[in-house]
Amino acid sequence: MDNFAIAAMVRELEELLPGALIRKIYQPDAENIILRLWNRHGDRRLLLSTAPRVSRLHLTEKTFPNPASPPRFCQLLRARLRRLLAIEQIPGERVVQLTFAGEEDNPYRLMAELLGGRSNLILVDAHDCIVDCLKRETRAVGERALMPGNPYHLPEARPRTLLADVSLQVPEAFWQADEFEGWLKREIAPMTPLVARDLAAGVRLGLPAKEVLESFRQRWLLAPLVPQIVEIEGRSLLLPFDVQFLEVSRQRPFASFAAAADCFYGELEGAEGNAGGQEEMQEALRRGLRRVDRLLQKLEQEKESLGGLERQRQLGELLVANLYRIRRGMETVTVEDYHAEPPRPVTIGLDPLLSPQENAERYFRRVKKGKRGEVHLVRRREEARQQKEWLQEMLYALEEADTAEELTAIRAELEEAGVIRPNERWRASRRPGDPKEQVRRLQSPGDFTICWGKNNRTNDYVSRHLTAADDLWFHARDMPGAHVVLKRGQHAGDIPTEDLLFAARIAAGYSRGKDAIKVEVMVAEGKAVHKPKGARPGLVTVSRFTSVLVPPLRPL
Repeated sequence: MDNFAIAAMVRELEELLPGALIRKIYQPDAENIILRLWNRHGDRRLLLSTAPRVSRLHLTEKTFPNPASPPRFCQLLRARLRRLLAIEQIPGERVVQLTFAGEEDNPYRLMAELLGGRSNLILVDAHDCIVDCLKRETRAVGERALMPGNPYHLPEARPRTLLADVSLQVPEAFWQADEFEGWLKREIAPMTPLVARDLAAGVRLGLPAKEVLESFRQRWLLAPLVPQIVEIEGRSLLLPFDVQFLEVSRQRPFASFAAAADCFYGELEGAEGNAGGQEEMQEALRRGLRRVDRLLQKLEQEKESLGGLERQRQLGELLVANLYRIRRGMETVTVEDYHAEPPRPVTIGLDPLLSPQENAERYFRRVKKGKRGEVHLVRRREEARQQKEWLQEMLYALEEADTAEELTAIRAELEEAGVIRPNERWRASRRPGDPKEQVRRLQSPGDFTICWGKNNRTNDYVSRHLTAADDLWFHARDMPGAHVVLKRGQHAGDIPTEDLLFAARIAAGYSRGKDAIKVEVMVAEGKAVHKPKGARPGLVTVSRFTSVLVPPLRPL
């Protein structure tokens, strides 16, 4: 939850919750606390979440499991808190202070630090001492040690100018769009990259920076909230106001910001719950592709540096043929290069401390060392190439996934490969489905059975277990896609062209080239398809194949 979203949520809660009695507190998991509150507005559930990717607070209509035995921090809150007195945001920060009355009206503050990976809930007494934390920090974080009995201090923050400051002015040095955007992100609070980009877009349209900022400031401080979920540049965002200058491709308004937040995070955690975060997996795969591209570039440079091995061998041979002309102490020798056409003189560098024979051997040692490095380089390049192919296949499978089962299978494979960290929140209750049950099948026009996979594990099952030696195997050439097999079954002789092209079109349709007019598809006999020893799921080598160019097809 960004700074504006927190401020909008607090603005709503300030009107609804003060004075509410606490009916129940429960903790469904290690990162979430639910406060069930009651006042004249009715019964409400306030969610406080410290989940790193979705730290937030908002009213929720959703139900959560209530463990039979309350965890430590939940028991403490139940024992100490009775009534919610006030809720406020620390100005400009992603920290919300909830003030409670406890036993005998003793005051307590529950500090909700909604700081992504550093999010925490901290109960503080009237003497500013920490009673306890949801996540205890045995080590000091900056100058803070978040442990019971320690004094509580707010997280250290860089001084910035508050947006509510009436004296807020844009220095002349930052009137240009790029400088203006950077200044907003560095110096103003609250501020987010999206809002800074939107205001800078207004400056690019010719509007003065100070007018753009003042207009937004007035809308934010004085205008009613406009709760909505929008899509900008392909990304779904939760906003309490309209953007002015950026293009919005989709917009969903809500009656309250709490309703918008509940919907937004419900959809986001739907992906989280199914597979630990689809966006997280995509970003991990893209990082992996960037790393492997850098490695391949480095290996290509090493290959170029090894390109002179043959010349080093020739120079060594020329030295051997002219040993009688070389004396210890010489730094160069000029000899006739009979490797050139026509032969011409060439000057060869020498080490004056070495004998003539040792100088020749020095060149041959370089060649031997280079040859060993060349073998190692070829192996590393092939490993990197296979890794890139696998990452591309995984990214494509993630884009194609549309069920929780498929996302879970992809998550499991990425965890197994060490691309992302294990996520215990979903692993205990969700298991990847059986690949054989996820294979897609249909009959061709000539009644041949066609099977194909939609991710690496099902592709692996199709190629290793469903493809017989005389079946036909298909895959879009040089791009991620499904492994497709046309089962010969009891049919003898050649497979009709119509059926072959039908299977090839499916391979094209379930590939990265699905939107192209035509795609080149490899066609191979099953006996030509092999999985290298130790290769990741879905990676195969094809010893012999032909190609066909077909339009993609995705049968219903």
